[in-house]
Amino acid sequence: NLKLSNSDMVLFCVFFYALNINIVPNLYLGGNGLWWECKAPCIVEALGNLVFNIILGKFFGIKGILLSTIITLISCNFIWRNYILFKKYFDRSPIKLFLESLFYLFITIIIGIITYWICTLPFAKFFFIKLCICCFVPNILFILLYFKHTYFNFSVKILQNMIKK
Repeated sequence: NLKLSNSDMVLFCVFFYALNINIVPNLYLGGNGLWWECKAPCIVEALGNLVFNIILGKFFGIKGILLSTIITLISCNFIWRNYILFKKYFDRSPIKLFLESLFYLFITIIIGIITYWICTLPFAKFFFIKLCICCFVPNILFILLYFKHTYFNFSVKILQNMIKK
């Protein structure tokens, strides 16, 4: 059997989430020339990931490797680099960002659980049905939850301007 387990797939999803929550802050860091201030988190992240991959990979296989990468991504890339960004560029505490990120993570987990549950219902036996569920259900739920949110409305305006051009 060459399939990954559900827990492996969950870890891949968490890895993807941890990797992508860093995109915008990393753009700010790069755009503002804060590379030098981020040398320590980069070095610690690389070395920590290597060490944890070897140790956890030996004991837990792919789960250990994914878990070690997630730990270093969150601790060094997300927390440490955002701390540097907020102190050096925004001149304020990153606590609000961290709390908002936890809230969005919670919402994403709930939507993921709902989507997974719908995929386990008897009518969702076939791959195409599961594909449709996974494409539409989370997006509909996100839109329903965030359509009045400031960030959502800002994103819609940007999309509208792009379509007009």
